[in-house]
Amino acid sequence: MQSTTSTNTHRSLAQALGVHESIVSRHAKRGMPTDSLDAALAWRAHNINPAHGSRKKIAPPKPPTDANADANETFAEARRRRESSEADLAALKLAELRGDLIRTDAVRSAYSRRAASLRDALMQIPARLCPVLAAESDPAAIHDHLQAELRQVLFQATE
Repeated sequence: MQSTTSTNTHRSLAQALGVHESIVSRHAKRGMPTDSLDAALAWRAHNINPAHGSRKKIAPPKPPTDANADANETFAEARRRRESSEADLAALKLAELRGDLIRTDAVRSAYSRRAASLRDALMQIPARLCPVLAAESDPAAIHDHLQAELRQVLFQATE
């Protein structure tokens, strides 16, 4: 059972914080200091998620090292980092919708299709020109036929 002094302290602290006295008692059991309003506010800022009013699951503070730097992140820092990431994602989606950005997998797929199409068209040249070139004995005419066929295939590949 709580003493009268403790009850009065919890009541006055609850009024100052704008919460019910039972919440102050619950937080005091979890380690919130009740001797001053500033100490209670600091504890709440570090341990309570203001959006949900729930206590964050945090480990007791350890000296920061490279290995546990993320473990000591406060709620405000994590929230700021999350909101910054969400803003970056929204900016990327907007740039994609505007056409400023395109997906790399779509580029790779389109490039692969065009390369395969060009390869197939080039591989068909000998079959198409074989009868024409077999009848030619003039090297200049053979050159002109080959050049015209290559230009046609390359022109179609760039369309």
